[in-house]
Amino acid sequence: MTLKEVSELTGIPYQTLLGWNSSKGDYRKNLVRFLKDADRSMLIKYFGEKGAADNKPPLKDEGV
Repeated sequence: MTLKEVSELTGIPYQTLLGWNSSKGDYRKNLVRFLKDADRSMLIKYFGEKGAADNKPPLKDEGV
């Protein structure tokens, strides 16, 4: 999978992925490699499809 595809599926900006991919001896480069090698269906499952971010519940409940 390309970085562009990973960006589209995860919502992580393409420029961010490029920066992570060029870092040396850093966990970020390993993370990019993991995401690129991951199965497309797994990324969709964990990150949702395009536009699904609008349907996600808030991270913090109001009034708690």
